[in-house]
Amino acid sequence: MMQKTNKKIKTVPVFRQLLTKNRFKKKKLIFISASFLLFYGILLFSGQSNTFTYRINPAQFSPGEPAERDLVVEKDFTYIDQRATALKREAIEMLSYPVFSVRDEITRRVLDNFDRFTEIITEGLSSSYSSEKIFLQIQAALPGYFMKEELIPVLSNKRILDIFSLTRRTLKDLQVGGILGIGTGGGAEKSDYFEVWRWVNGKSEKENVFRNDIMTLQKLPDYTRTYFSGENIGSYADRETAVSLILVFAAENAFYDEEQTVRNRDRALRAMEPVVRKILKGEHVVKKGFVITEDDFEKIKALGNHAASVNLQVLIGNALFMLLLFM
Repeated sequence: MMQKTNKKIKTVPVFRQLLTKNRFKKKKLIFISASFLLFYGILLFSGQSNTFTYRINPAQFSPGEPAERDLVVEKDFTYIDQRATALKREAIEMLSYPVFSVRDEITRRVLDNFDRFTEIITEGLSSSYSSEKIFLQIQAALPGYFMKEELIPVLSNKRILDIFSLTRRTLKDLQVGGILGIGTGGGAEKSDYFEVWRWVNGKSEKENVFRNDIMTLQKLPDYTRTYFSGENIGSYADRETAVSLILVFAAENAFYDEEQTVRNRDRALRAMEPVVRKILKGEHVVKKGFVITEDDFEKIKALGNHAASVNLQVLIGNALFMLLLFM
């Protein structure tokens, strides 16, 4: 017969083993973390990290005031000159001229109306119609263009067909070139140059035009009189007839294109590079007693930002180096 023996086995609960193990790991982790931070701090503030070798407080300097001490650069560095960059941006914006687009449909309408007018006059004269009948035909086709008395010089001029030919050619050149409607917004009233977009022989053409060279309805009388005086057009009466026809039919056909103007300006600004300056080691930014200029203060601010910033690459590199040591 087998005898039962009650042997008491001494065991440690599993959760107690885990707790002991975790406490050991926690202490080890704390020790390693503390050691890492200690060594990293020593490394950071030692000579290996030159980020904190000097600090500059821009508040100690004021533009327009004499410098209280010399300020010498301790190492080469580059910076973005914010003031110069702002001036460059402003210049680029001003060089983005307002765009005026020539409307071809207006040009076609002007020339079609002129052609219709000349057809009525030519047919009426060849058929010996009365001036009253010709006037009524013109009123029916082009209401409001002429008063009856305004047609008398046209109908009585023996060279009117030659005048028509020259007038149409001139009118076409003016309309294709663009008669600008100034004063339609976008700062066009103040601009000295305009970018005129037009279609010539089926191709898009862009031209920067000086204000004095643009054509407007206000300039048209003097321009056409000067132009026709240089042409072999005949008498003063002939020239005045041609001028009057131009003034009747010419129309503004180039208008401010805000969307294209903004697009051009934004494209130019996106392509703009900031103004980058370089200061060399040993260079005097300011000297004691000398008045601090705006450019000097821009350098001082850049130095202050540079000196106060943390060199992220150095920090990351040092951190990785320390991690490798503790692995």
